[in-house]
Amino acid sequence: MGDEFVVVVAGDRSTGEAAAERILARMREPIVIADETADVRASIGGIWAGEKRDMSELLKEADALLYDAKAAGKDVVRFQSASGAMR
Repeated sequence: MGDEFVVVVAGDRSTGEAAAERILARMREPIVIADETADVRASIGGIWAGEKRDMSELLKEADALLYDAKAAGKDVVRFQSASGAMR
């Protein structure tokens, strides 16, 4: 449960994976609200396509990876290239 966002990163697969890791690292930082500390974690599902693909199909694939990451626990990245190799 939570909010979902789409982030588009130009570059190769390693650029996308690095961006996902930077997002997770920033989400691990404590957030202080009214003298209380919030512990926030994220799950990320990402797709890298080296060729032009239909955006709705890419979003569908990324969404499935996101839910796989959520099922594996918080603070998880599931990233897949068009070839289907998952990390």
